[in-house]
Amino acid sequence: MSGQRDAASISMVHRDIQKLVETIKTVTNVTLDCVSENLETLTDPQRKELIGAATDYAEMKRELDDNMHVLKDIENKVKTQQAGALPGGVIGYAKTRLQNRKDQWTEEQIEEDADLKAMREELGEEATGGAAADDSDDDDVVTMQVEESFVCPITTKTLEDPVRSTKCKHYYEKNAIFAILKKHHAGNPFTCPNIGCNQTISKGDLKDAMDITRKIARVAKKKRLEATQAGPADDGFTQID
Repeated sequence: MSGQRDAASISMVHRDIQKLVETIKTVTNVTLDCVSENLETLTDPQRKELIGAATDYAEMKRELDDNMHVLKDIENKVKTQQAGALPGGVIGYAKTRLQNRKDQWTEEQIEEDADLKAMREELGEEATGGAAADDSDDDDVVTMQVEESFVCPITTKTLEDPVRSTKCKHYYEKNAIFAILKKHHAGNPFTCPNIGCNQTISKGDLKDAMDITRKIARVAKKKRLEATQAGPADDGFTQID
């Protein structure tokens, strides 16, 4: 009975950590939305501070993820009555496992955090922490990507609620791809609808892609601003009073 209570307690802590991770992701998404809306007014020190905060969040999520893995391992051992044989006891075993996982961290792995990458892209920063890019050609490239790559291959419309395949990295409108997968027979692999892609995908391969939503919104905002600044088109005629 004691083992069951211990396993239940560990499971509860595991769920609390998962909630904390989701909270961090929510805070990051709200921050990214604010950055997108105020991008033109941000100073260089503010940009650096935002990158620093996003990096801290990435490390925090990595640490929480390590905790969840170790807790799950201990929970399984408690359930199978193996906890008593753990070297150093449960606490000692947990500390050793966590330290071992942390020792394997690399800067490249932290930089691969999706939210950190999204923040760098939003601010126009390189992964090395370089200064914000001022070259307008970058925005032109993004505009072309929106027109070419960020159109759902199913609906043929610009993505509004996109998901991304973790296998082939292609994007789809969530409702459209989920509707197809729902009708698709589980026994037959479903092939990515992008022309030339032969990668099979399932619902578990699809992840939300809010970073792309922000890019699309940013380019649309840029186009609206350019249209406003350009004013009425010149028709080539001069009005004579």
